[in-house]
Amino acid sequence: LGEAGDVGVELSRISPLALGGIVASFAAGVALLSRQRRPNKGQPNLEENLLVKPLEGSCLGAEVSGVDLQEPLPAQMASRLRRSLSEHGLLVCRGQQLRYSGVLNAAALFGVPVKPSGQPAAVSLYKVQDRDPTLRGADFWHSDNSYNPTPGGPTALYALKVPRDARGEPLGDTLFSDAVAAAADLPGDLRRQIQGLEATHNVAHNGGSPLPEYVSGECEVPPDAVHPVLRRNPLSGEESFFVAPAYVRNIVGLQQDQSDGLLTQLFEHLLQPKYRFTHRWAEGDFIVWDNGRLIHKATTVKMPAGAERVMLRVQTSGTMLDTVSP
Repeated sequence: LGEAGDVGVELSRISPLALGGIVASFAAGVALLSRQRRPNKGQPNLEENLLVKPLEGSCLGAEVSGVDLQEPLPAQMASRLRRSLSEHGLLVCRGQQLRYSGVLNAAALFGVPVKPSGQPAAVSLYKVQDRDPTLRGADFWHSDNSYNPTPGGPTALYALKVPRDARGEPLGDTLFSDAVAAAADLPGDLRRQIQGLEATHNVAHNGGSPLPEYVSGECEVPPDAVHPVLRRNPLSGEESFFVAPAYVRNIVGLQQDQSDGLLTQLFEHLLQPKYRFTHRWAEGDFIVWDNGRLIHKATTVKMPAGAERVMLRVQTSGTMLDTVSP
């Protein structure tokens, strides 16, 4: 309508009936703009505001907007987020401002939080700076806690501090690969070869490079966990590969050289670029992924001296929450 003075001149020439219509239309337009521009922070979490958009150029993952994870979520919105995780395998919520309680509550939307061994609480402060260059499980492709008799449920990470290089690019990316998509594309001969096979998982395997604490006997090597090579994902019911280099020792019933050869074929198939996604972190990112569908690996070992990355992490049990009920 232009400047306020112009509005006064024009309105004086309009009939009361027409003026009422203009005022009503103007008020409706202002209300619409207000809703469109309203920041999520501090506003009610309404399901109508929730937007789940698949990540562009990726076979996995979706970006979620219109939700403030620090605030309580209505049951229907929480259920929709769980269904979205089941559908996409990875959810990315940017621009969050979370406290410890918010991270814990957000993770609890997707599974029952568990306290990691040696940690005082389910929310772990995960700080990396000038780290030991020795490669550990997280530096290899893996599914969290696959070495347990009951593998892990969804994992949540929240970025408190993200280092950047001289060009301003973030450091410490997290890489993902879609084991459900890879299983769906499995060549027929390879599928027949692995049908019904099982694999042994052990935390001490460490990508084939045993850790010093296990070699020295300081830590006792735990018993193997055995899981199907092709497994039904508890979260979605889809068939998925459940092998990864970090913790899988061998295929049950095969000689070691036969097992190594078969695992090499499977890993080469699973880690093709078409199944992969790289998450580039920013402060305020909250992401959660389905360990029954995705394998992942850290890249923090590549960070330069002095670079510091700080995350809050919550792992959940393999007992999945209901993804169907409203």
